[in-house]
Amino acid sequence: MLACSSELLPIALSPALSSFEAQLRDAGFDVASCDPEDARIVEDSAGPMARSAAVFSQSNPKGNEAMLAHVDAVLASWTTERRLEDECVLELYAGSGNFTRLLSKWAHDVLAVEASTDASALLRRLGLLNVEVVTCSAEEALRALSARPEHPPSSSRSSPPSPSPSSSSSSSPSPQPLVASKALFSSSPFPETSRLEKLKGIGKIMFVDPPREGLSEDVVARIGALLPRGLIYVSCAPATFARDVGRLGRHGLSLRRLRMFELYPQTPHLELIAEFWP
Repeated sequence: MLACSSELLPIALSPALSSFEAQLRDAGFDVASCDPEDARIVEDSAGPMARSAAVFSQSNPKGNEAMLAHVDAVLASWTTERRLEDECVLELYAGSGNFTRLLSKWAHDVLAVEASTDASALLRRLGLLNVEVVTCSAEEALRALSARPEHPPSSSRSSPPSPSPSSSSSSSPSPQPLVASKALFSSSPFPETSRLEKLKGIGKIMFVDPPREGLSEDVVARIGALLPRGLIYVSCAPATFARDVGRLGRHGLSLRRLRMFELYPQTPHLELIAEFWP
């Protein structure tokens, strides 16, 4: 996306800019002249989308449509494989909602986490009724979900608490299955809403679309502690994605399916959509 501040743009450059816009349109790009502070609503195969020059959006609309179609097909298959329609999906790095719209379509609820205030504001404008938008970092969100003040993480996820002294004290304890409640969110960045009462088991299904830096070690460790039944990972950087495949694998999540999309011809960058599960 090319953003220019109108008050700083020399008048002499206007004809050249208009010619450049025409060339971009002829090449198949989606071009719009707008103030960076303004947003406009556009439509694609996933529905309405709010866009602003101040917030990232995919620059290749046809490539993005291909990615949306693939994610839609994956979520449709997960409806039967993982009962997605009964789950609250945890979406990290939600942006302005490119994929949130599809998650909203297939999942019971979506907890969409985005650190950018501008992007999360655009996402809220979509008015998705089963989506709770939270403005905080992925690290903050996962820490809040792992806090569990009413149930200290002192036992294994796979078995009920046991008083037996034979439990290993050397290994790091894993949190119990999560149940969202007002007590859990009271001291976290999450909003107090009536819908939080039904957001049970947050983290069983996750969707992540991080920037090129990929997932931080803290995020990977906390995802591994939650050990979701399914994780969809969208990446724009093969190198950091390959690193994260190894990290997630060490936490029990294996790469099962991978699809690549060429959105940036003649560059080393690819868009990757991967499916992980234990």
